[in-house]
Amino acid sequence: MFILLGNAFLSSCATTPSGETLNSTVSIKQIQPFDKQIKNNALTINSNETLAIASNSDESQVRVYDLTNKKLIHKLTYVTPRHLQFAADDNSFYISDSSLGIIQQVSTIDFSIIHQAYVGQGAFGFTLNKDYLLINNEAQNTVTVINLANWKIERVLNGFQEPRQGIKFGPDNRYVYVTNFKSDDVRVIDTRIWQIVKTLTGILGVRAIAISPDESLLYGASSATNSLRVIKISNNQLLKTLPTGNDPYGASLSKDGDTLITGNKIDGTVEIFSTKNYQSLKVISGFNEPRQAILYSKSLGKIYVLQKDMSIGVVNYLQKQPQIEVIN
Repeated sequence: MFILLGNAFLSSCATTPSGETLNSTVSIKQIQPFDKQIKNNALTINSNETLAIASNSDESQVRVYDLTNKKLIHKLTYVTPRHLQFAADDNSFYISDSSLGIIQQVSTIDFSIIHQAYVGQGAFGFTLNKDYLLINNEAQNTVTVINLANWKIERVLNGFQEPRQGIKFGPDNRYVYVTNFKSDDVRVIDTRIWQIVKTLTGILGVRAIAISPDESLLYGASSATNSLRVIKISNNQLLKTLPTGNDPYGASLSKDGDTLITGNKIDGTVEIFSTKNYQSLKVISGFNEPRQAILYSKSLGKIYVLQKDMSIGVVNYLQKQPQIEVIN
């Protein structure tokens, strides 16, 4: 199966895992959104910070930005895009679409599709290492494991409850942490045995998660309690509750593990915390519904924040009076 993004057509020469034949030459615009009641956004930026790709599940068009010249340069047509991530070499990126039920690897050179797997409607967040890609399916309550050597589905893991965008490999690439929105918890997969080996609880309305560099702590955004939760992974102990603004979605952790940032959707603020003393360092106002899509720049203090209209707010939180620059 492949998608001609420029012409917005879906064509097929494959079948689904259940044997269902996908329609050939079906206009993407004719496909009804599958789970439009669930809303999220996604942002990925290449390693030298020259290219950004952004999506919003309410918008069918995925946007490609030239960060050097600070402008929109391309649009790609999907139905309900859910998650994005650049490949390690920056020559391609991965994208999921819950209405199409797919995960793709797409070239950043000509935006052609390199690989694709059909995992069923409800395909949502994903995470990957050099060997495997694991993708949540919120409708089927599963995590699908794809072998990146051949892009074949190797196994489908059960035992989840509405896993959405949140899924992450831990730092040592053995454990995978999966958010379960319906049960307000995070379930941990051991990839040596491909089984759930632990459940971390107490994150009501769980949104984004982050794992500390030593893999001892999990940080989770709790939109139901307006807080960030700090949980000790070894024994599921709630160590700290950090009050936030209204409706926090983000849990973006700096590479050194010292800074934690959330986007408070209703307040339109981004809040910066220190993980050394769990104090709120700064609240920056003026954003348009910031959610999970918050990325750190290599430049100290600079972050990229995706907004509701898919513009990117760029700001340095270390400045005394941070000014938001908008790329759209």
